[in-house]
Amino acid sequence: MSEANQRAVKRFYLDVIAHGRIDLLDEVLAPSYREHRPYSRDAFGLCSAQAWLQALGEAFPSRMVIIEELSAGGDYVHCLWSAYSSASDEAGGLDFTGNDTLRLNNGKIVERWSSEHTPALLHQITARTSYFEPVCA
Repeated sequence: MSEANQRAVKRFYLDVIAHGRIDLLDEVLAPSYREHRPYSRDAFGLCSAQAWLQALGEAFPSRMVIIEELSAGGDYVHCLWSAYSSASDEAGGLDFTGNDTLRLNNGKIVERWSSEHTPALLHQITARTSYFEPVCA
């Protein structure tokens, strides 16, 4: 199960986050998905994740994500990653790291403890979006 969980996490970071494949959210995130964030309140559900990814794509369309380290044990996967973006993006350049822990169930991410190391990233993203208050139908 650990290898399948690692594949799901790779897909989340490399396909969904790095390449903006929001259409894959249903395949990698559980409907009850919950994200624990260090600089803002927790987020719940696929709608919130979609809003965050849309805001990220608007602010940093040329972003690149690299998985530096990935390890798994049981239902948990630890992911150390780096993200980069061109200075020509609307929000300016991006260069930061994350050190996340994810819990999976049945091959889907149920929880993510996110630790992006840059509060400025959240400011850049939220300055022009409704990221913290997504409108969910």
